[in-house]
Amino acid sequence: MRNLLMSLMVIILVSCECHHETFRIDNVSMQPIVFTDSLANGKQYFVIDFITSWSGPKLVLFGGGIEPGLKGIDEEIKSIEVRTRSGRLISSCFKGWKTDMDGLISGQEESHGYYSSLNIASLVRSINNGERQSIGMRIGIPRLFYLSSSDEPYTITIKFRDRQITSKVIQMKMIYRADQPLSDLP
Repeated sequence: MRNLLMSLMVIILVSCECHHETFRIDNVSMQPIVFTDSLANGKQYFVIDFITSWSGPKLVLFGGGIEPGLKGIDEEIKSIEVRTRSGRLISSCFKGWKTDMDGLISGQEESHGYYSSLNIASLVRSINNGERQSIGMRIGIPRLFYLSSSDEPYTITIKFRDRQITSKVIQMKMIYRADQPLSDLP
């Protein structure tokens, strides 16, 4: 009987797994991206990418296969600000596309590998509200926006209640060939 109890305890202990319920944003990057239609339509496209770590560890019995970060972000974002070299705020000049509930750009036959939001403010709301495109592993998928002004972004800052993260915008353009021009999308 004792061996049976010991065996059962060992099985239970081996079956326990550390599951992370939330994520923390550690850094952010922004980089210009060139699509096949970028030069033709004159739009400047940018990708925002969040660097995250898992937080909120919890011991779970038979928890294998549960995606980490499903309860969303561990602290609310107050704002995401994009500024020029002179310090002018241009966050409102970044526009996106209408998306489906997964964050994929509507009207696409296949994914370009990016999510989008209508604008940066809607991205912040999406993350804070724990919408499907902004939880779990999906928070690591870059967000695509276009700049509706001729200003050049210089820094991107994420503000939280007790801290902020500021990064310089990467100036080297990433080249991406899209089979379907983004200018054809609604």
